[in-house]
Amino acid sequence: MYILSLYDRLYVVFLLFIFRTTFAGAGGEDDHVNIVLGIPTRWTLEPHRLLRVTVSNRGLTRSSFILFQVHSRFENVTVSFDKRATYGNAVSGRDVGMVSLQNDTKESHVWYMKSSSSAAINVIMVVTPYAKGDPLPGGCNMEFPLENDPNVHLLPGRHQSVVEFQYANVGLGNGRFDVGLCESSTAEKLLEYDVYVHFLDENDHSEKHFLDTIEILLTVRDVRKHMRKMKTITYLHGKTREAFTAFPRQGVIYGVVVRQSNTSTSSLYVPVSTYTEQDKSVDVTVMVLLTVLGIIGLLICFAGHNFFKIAMFTFGYLTVSLTSFILVAAFSNLEFSSFDMGYVMTSVAFNLTPLGNFELFQHSYDYGIIFACGVLVLTALFLRTPRLLHILSCGVVGSLLCVVMLDVYAGGSVRYVLAVSVWKATVTDYTNIALYSVWVALAVGGIITQLWRERGQREFPACPWRLYKQRRMRQPCLQVTPPSGEIDSDDEQEPLLAAHRQHQRETPSWQHRQPSAVRHDELIDPT
Repeated sequence: MYILSLYDRLYVVFLLFIFRTTFAGAGGEDDHVNIVLGIPTRWTLEPHRLLRVTVSNRGLTRSSFILFQVHSRFENVTVSFDKRATYGNAVSGRDVGMVSLQNDTKESHVWYMKSSSSAAINVIMVVTPYAKGDPLPGGCNMEFPLENDPNVHLLPGRHQSVVEFQYANVGLGNGRFDVGLCESSTAEKLLEYDVYVHFLDENDHSEKHFLDTIEILLTVRDVRKHMRKMKTITYLHGKTREAFTAFPRQGVIYGVVVRQSNTSTSSLYVPVSTYTEQDKSVDVTVMVLLTVLGIIGLLICFAGHNFFKIAMFTFGYLTVSLTSFILVAAFSNLEFSSFDMGYVMTSVAFNLTPLGNFELFQHSYDYGIIFACGVLVLTALFLRTPRLLHILSCGVVGSLLCVVMLDVYAGGSVRYVLAVSVWKATVTDYTNIALYSVWVALAVGGIITQLWRERGQREFPACPWRLYKQRRMRQPCLQVTPPSGEIDSDDEQEPLLAAHRQHQRETPSWQHRQPSAVRHDELIDPT
C-alpha cells in the first residue's frame, strides 16, 4: 500500500510537470519587464514564454502616441496588445512595432511578446513617445490588419527587394487624429516620406553586429544621421512602394521618415532589415574565366596600345558579351557580366553618386536611353584624339578586369556595382574601398605608363591588311634560285640568271661593283 501511494505521488508530480511545460507559456505571463522611454532594452526571449512589456504613463501628457518596436536577427516575434494574439491586434516578424494612442486615464501601456522558436533569441526593443502635432505613421492603413500600422513591409527577392508602407495621418495640435483626413487630398499633400537605406558590413551576418547597428537607428534623429536618404515620396507619386536592388551576402536596413510640412514635425516608421543569402561557392568555369580576363586586363592596362590586336580582341569580346546579355536576358536564365569604358564610367556615375537617385532615372525607358547616351558620350568627346581614347580605355577597362578578378576572391561587391546598372547606393565596406583604390591606382598607373612608352611613336600600328599586301608585292624579289645543275629548262628567266652568275664568277674581284639589289627588269631586255 505504501509503494502504491508513492507511485501515485510520482505520477501526479509527473503530470504537473507536463502541464507546466506545455501550457504555462501559452496561458500565463511568464516574464515581465518595465522599460524606460527612449532607451533601447535588450532581452533574451525564452522559447514559448510570454513576455509582458510595460511602460509607465507618467510624463506622457504632452504626447499624442507612442511607438513600440522590437527587432530580432534570426526568428520572428509576435507582438500584441492582449495576452492572446488575434487578428487585428497582433503583428509578427523580425522587425515589428505597434502604435498606442495616448490615454491619460491609463496608468501604463502594455504589450505582450512571444516567440515560437525552439531556442532562446535575443531581441532589442524601445518605446518612443511622439508629441502632439507629429504625424501618425500608418494612421491611414487600408490594407493590413492593424488599425494603425507603423511597419515597413518587405518583399525580399533574389535581385530586388520591394519596400512598402501605409500612408500616415496628419497630426493635429490637440493630440487627436481624424480618420476622415485620410481621404483628403489637402491633408495628404502636407505629408512627405523620406526613404533611407543603411548597408551592414558585408559578409557579417552575426547577431551582435545586427543588434549593435539597429540600436543606433531607432529614432528620427538617428536615421537621418546614420542612414542614406534615397528618395522622397510625395502625394504626386500615388504609391508608397519602392524597389531596391538586392546583392548577395549583403545585409540592408530600410527606414522611412514621414514629415509634415505645415508643422515641421516628423515621425519614424519601424525600420526593417533583410539579408540576401546566396551560396558562397563559385562555379569553377566562372573563376577560370575571370582569372584569365584579369591577367589579360593587367596586360592591356599597362601595354594595351603596344599589343593592339589583343586589346581589340578583348574590347570586342566584352562589347559582344554586353550585347548578348541584353538580348538573351529577356528570353533565358543566362547571366553575363560585361564591361566597356563608356559602360563602366556611366555605371559609376549612375550608381556610386546621387545622380541615379533622381526621379527621372526611376523609369526604365528614361534610364535606358540616358544610360546609353552616357555610354557613347566618351567616344564622342575623344573622336579627335583616338590614340588617347584607346590608352584611356586600356587603362580603365584593363584595371577593372583585374579588380573584378580580385573582387571574386576577396568576396566584395565591385562586380555587382558595375554589372547591375540599377545599383542605387554605395557600400562603405573596407573590402570594397580597398578594391576601388586598387582600381584607381591600376588605371592611373597603366595610363601613365602607356603614355610614356608611346611618346614619339606613330598613332596606331600599321594596318595588318596593308602589311600583307606589301609583303605580297615584294615576294617576287625574294625568290630563291635553285642550285646549279637543277635549273628548270622550262623557265625562260633561269638561263639568263645562270649566265649572269657565271659572268660574275669569271670577272676579276677588282672589277666587282658594290653589291646592290638586282631587279628583273634590269636583267631582261624588254625589246
